[in-house]
Amino acid sequence: MVWPDGPVTLQPLFPETIPAVLQDASDRLVLSARSPATLRAYRTDWSAFVAWCRAQGVTALPAQPETVAAWIASRLEQGRKAATLARGVAAVSCAHELAGFESFCRSRVVQDALRGMRRTLGTAPTRKAPATVDLLRRMLDVQPDTLIGRRNRALLALGFAGALRRSELVTLDVTDLVSQEGGALLTLRRSKTDPDGAGQTIGILNGSIIRALEHVSTWFEAAEI
Repeated sequence: MVWPDGPVTLQPLFPETIPAVLQDASDRLVLSARSPATLRAYRTDWSAFVAWCRAQGVTALPAQPETVAAWIASRLEQGRKAATLARGVAAVSCAHELAGFESFCRSRVVQDALRGMRRTLGTAPTRKAPATVDLLRRMLDVQPDTLIGRRNRALLALGFAGALRRSELVTLDVTDLVSQEGGALLTLRRSKTDPDGAGQTIGILNGSIIRALEHVSTWFEAAEI
């Protein structure tokens, strides 16, 4: 198989005696266990690792534990964050496993490098400041009085009222929002915390300030949805 858009051709996950169609199906299942965003990040990290190995004149696949530890140290010197470094190691490890090589993650050399990285940088994530009501009102006010502007107001207000991620907003269907007395019920079929698609239903109130459901109705009427 070939890592998605990656520069290196990996070895088959199964021996040649397994039909190619089964190998391809298995590879797709392995990759689908991770979200599209994770795969994009893994592809970027893997490409960076391969480029670094070429510059150093060392083998990327299979990589020696000492090579991975040196790569961690190199990225640490570049000012990369702890989460980015850990994700990069996971991406390289995933590529090795998909290619049929034993993962290096249990190597003492790699474990010590990761432990040293965490002691150096710490592990507390950098969190983004949440949007406030005043900030949201300003975002709503600057939207143009057009169909796109009405759509933007509807999505911004609905996302705020339901505390939704952008990835949850863009996958919503019209039928996922059902009007109820005093508000509406919104069905989330899949989310970051529900990758298997068990689904959940949350309540949405119109509110006296944001008026999320009014914005949604205005957009639906204008767009003839």
